[in-house]
Amino acid sequence: AVRRFADFIAEICKEIEILEINSTLVTDRSIVEILRKLKNLRFLDLSGCPNFVGTAFSDAQEVLASDQIQHIILGPEFSNNHNMKVAKSKIHAKLPNVVFELNLKKKYHVHHI
Repeated sequence: AVRRFADFIAEICKEIEILEINSTLVTDRSIVEILRKLKNLRFLDLSGCPNFVGTAFSDAQEVLASDQIQHIILGPEFSNNHNMKVAKSKIHAKLPNVVFELNLKKKYHVHHI
């Protein structure tokens, strides 16, 4: 369902520049599709996606334009760990001017249906 949602965003909202996603179901695989299809994306907030680990940046690296993303916000799981360093190095290889920010205050809410 989440992958279809990411595909939906990427297909219907092609001109979107700012995207904030808050979901425990979002993974790197769904973010890759968004990075590949949203060519006008400038600001990406993934701080509400605790299952995002940063591999999307290397997986989509070949299709990212050098001016595509200017600002990325990641969640508390990226603070002081190897994932943040890897994510930064992957994205800076293609987007050297991107600004990374950590949102350490993000809280996750799990809803059971």
